[in-house]
Amino acid sequence: MLTKLPNRAMLYDRLDLAIKQAERTGEVLIIMFLDLDRFKLINDSFGHVVGDQLLIEVAERLKAETRTGDTLARLGGDEFMLLLPQPTSREQAQRVALKLITSMQQPFFLKNKEVYVNVSVGISVFPDDSDDINTLVKNADMAMYEVKSSGKNGYIFYNDKLEHAAAEKISIESGLRNAIKNDELEMFYQPQIDLKTEQIVGVEALLRWNHPKLGLRSPNYFITHAEESRIIDQLSEWVLNRVAVDLFSDKTFQESPIKVSVNLSATDIRQKEFPENLVTYIEDLHIKPSRLEIEITENMFMSDIQACIYKLQVLSNKGISIAIDDFGTGFSSLNYLRELPVHTVKIDYSFVSEIEHSKKGAALVAAIVGMAQGLGINVIAEGVESSIQSEYLESLGCHIMQGFLFGRPVAVDDFLSAVTRQESSSSSLSTT
Repeated sequence: MLTKLPNRAMLYDRLDLAIKQAERTGEVLIIMFLDLDRFKLINDSFGHVVGDQLLIEVAERLKAETRTGDTLARLGGDEFMLLLPQPTSREQAQRVALKLITSMQQPFFLKNKEVYVNVSVGISVFPDDSDDINTLVKNADMAMYEVKSSGKNGYIFYNDKLEHAAAEKISIESGLRNAIKNDELEMFYQPQIDLKTEQIVGVEALLRWNHPKLGLRSPNYFITHAEESRIIDQLSEWVLNRVAVDLFSDKTFQESPIKVSVNLSATDIRQKEFPENLVTYIEDLHIKPSRLEIEITENMFMSDIQACIYKLQVLSNKGISIAIDDFGTGFSSLNYLRELPVHTVKIDYSFVSEIEHSKKGAALVAAIVGMAQGLGINVIAEGVESSIQSEYLESLGCHIMQGFLFGRPVAVDDFLSAVTRQESSSSSLSTT
């Protein structure tokens, strides 16, 4: 009723007829699944009345780019579908997709303001992708979500790889839920060494999934799926619980000054009451805030810098340190570094590895160290694997390092043994 376009039921009727005709004539059909990008933001910002007006104008623009025999339908919300009967080729479908995307790139005027929306388009082909209506629609939908996940504002044809990726995603999500129940998660600890004193001054807690078939998997394998399915909430709680049990229940570690670094997800930080909940949680676990450092990546705070500043400031005021992990690999403004309550930047291993082989890489590391020192921020170099790297870093004034040169991630017993040896040695020296 809103857009005066066919609804889902009418679309399926026409699609059924088109498939039957195409089966008789041996023709090809194209189905396009279209989803607006940023529609929710506009709806939330201007209200549903303006959102409805935008949908009407979007429908008019899309309709203007279609042929008389095509069927453009609105499925609901900001989802549309286009049926192209008797196209001559995939190339023709590409041209249509590009026309639809281009039509959205001109501004819409809502409440006397220019508003921009883009469209993501997934395409499936009859009979190549399926001869079943529901499967064709599902495949186009799957292709559209692939566009969404890879940057939006574009089009993709369905292919078998998308099916495999979807199956793998479901498998990983299901496996993660079982991993929590079946005690398949493990923590490893990698020391951070101060070369001035040759002492362990920090440790990074690293989560691993001991997959029953694939063995140890790093978060690179599963963290994105954990975020999308919100399993990340359970994983973050599990990590903090395990750190409390592994380290802070040990008397020697409790009495040491060693700080523990824990990686948090963007999904954790985006939660409205994230800082208050974290502070309460670690208090319940008897973890002193001053002993905890939260690692975040640069891109985590790009979506809402002001909210992120506030949340991290709450943690900082409670004594929790903030570190930016993989520094230099994101796209943040250096101005954010001045605004955020950051205590530490961690130079990414990809830069450290270039020290021996690239003058530009070495110069970039020097620039990061100099900038951090100028701002009064601590620096930790990650992935240090050779004495050449460590000596160069030390010459720059970066004395705290982490990497295989000083120790691989180890199980908690091995790490605590190293802490005990260090504390015993320190006690002996002070007594002497």
